[in-house]
Amino acid sequence: MNYRIYPLEKRLFNIIKKASKPSKKQRNNSTVRNSPNALRESNLPNRQQQKEILAFERERNKILKEILKLGKN
Repeated sequence: MNYRIYPLEKRLFNIIKKASKPSKKQRNNSTVRNSPNALRESNLPNRQQQKEILAFERERNKILKEILKLGKN
């Protein structure tokens, strides 16, 4: 059963429809990313922590390579 929607009613219908569903921007943004405590809430390390982790891994790899070289001799 099709009803004919007149221009004013159609505009009101579109306004109500748009108000009821979230916009594209709202769908893409999660509350965790927008919260002020996002860094504490996430398990990912921040940039400084990442640098420290990489430096530690480089040192560890150097030590492991030296151990392997000594083991081969």
